[in-house]
Amino acid sequence: MVRSFLAAAFLTTGASAAALKTEPLTLDAIGAAAQPSLTTDGDRGFVLSWQSKLGDGCVALRAAALSARGRLGPVREVARGCDWFVNWADFPSLLVTENGDWVSFWLQKSGDGTYAYDVRATRSRDQGLSWSAPTTIHDDGTPTEHGFVSMARAGNDRVLMVWLDGRHTGGAHDHDHHGDAGGNMTLRSAVFSRTDVLTHQHEIDNNVCSCCPTDLVRLHSGEFRVVFRNRTDDEVRDIGMARFDGTSWHDEGIVHPDLWTIAACPVNGPAIATRGTDTLVAWATMGGGAGLAVRAKLSSGAMRELERGDALGRVDAVAFGDDWLITWLGDAADGTTLRLARFNSALAEQSRVAIAALPRGRDIGMPKLAANGSVAMLVWTESSDGGPRIVGRRLTEHHRTSDAAAARRRTDTSPAGGNLQGVSRG
Repeated sequence: MVRSFLAAAFLTTGASAAALKTEPLTLDAIGAAAQPSLTTDGDRGFVLSWQSKLGDGCVALRAAALSARGRLGPVREVARGCDWFVNWADFPSLLVTENGDWVSFWLQKSGDGTYAYDVRATRSRDQGLSWSAPTTIHDDGTPTEHGFVSMARAGNDRVLMVWLDGRHTGGAHDHDHHGDAGGNMTLRSAVFSRTDVLTHQHEIDNNVCSCCPTDLVRLHSGEFRVVFRNRTDDEVRDIGMARFDGTSWHDEGIVHPDLWTIAACPVNGPAIATRGTDTLVAWATMGGGAGLAVRAKLSSGAMRELERGDALGRVDAVAFGDDWLITWLGDAADGTTLRLARFNSALAEQSRVAIAALPRGRDIGMPKLAANGSVAMLVWTESSDGGPRIVGRRLTEHHRTSDAAAARRRTDTSPAGGNLQGVSRG
């Protein structure tokens, strides 16, 4: 049984600090669905995307605008197919370009192998009403794995796309083997525009973990940073970072030397967020101690461990005003807990809340965060009798009213100036 904790707010430290109010999203119109993803859409709010199974092995990729007030717009269908690769960890997302186009993708089988699939991208110029013919964003033509895509706005109608690329693996899904099963999994990029011509095609790293999600941001300077789980010949799989200056990629090294040595992919990627000249990276690791740790580090060098134990990780992070929000799947006695914590600009923890108690396993997927101004959204998958469903919370600032103001309000709203019972302070 899934238990959700609908906390109205949790307080930050300091007498004048603001609380973070959480409200449930009404997403019933989506129906049975899984693998949600979120993106921002300028002053219009957000766009939510997801996958819905249609039966007979077929699936549809759908999307809808989500206003800053939490209202879901009309559901639009991006595409559907019966030869897609559908997975709890590797799934489509959507991005709104600077000129307002919606760009999305799905994973389509390219051969008989379980992990032989391509990334197929499409674009809408009318907010999801119609979509372009799909384009394969890589040109190697091999029946190998291509997935775990991250996207970032690259100016006007352009999108920088980064993905794991198995063209050198010879078709072997290299989760548990290295070298003998084929070549390395690589990290590659390309820029996708309205012309459907792929430019700035690069190999970013020639040896990465084969099935951990990636994350990508555009910096204040106009450059880009991608984070991913790196891999060495000795099976050390710490978080790597690379920077794109618009022309070429530059290796930024390891975010932190956890020295997590593991001979199999943990399916646990990093998250990156940026605000001004600051960048935050959050990730999970089993390096440096017993159990799995969730960690975060700023570009300034400040670092902290959020949790260690029997956590699942699966982090996401966003900038929220002058602070940071980080979400992850933490430890619980009878399952896992979806946690949300707020940190200030120096990475000091301001507050933490348990959003939902969930069962362990793959069905809950990867919870996703997005922030737009003073509003953030958090979505994830829960199981129900009618199949998987998408659940979400709207997160906003909730400023506390002073005792004096509350007293005046009670007086103003009391009949004949009397004491109105049951009125709570804001």
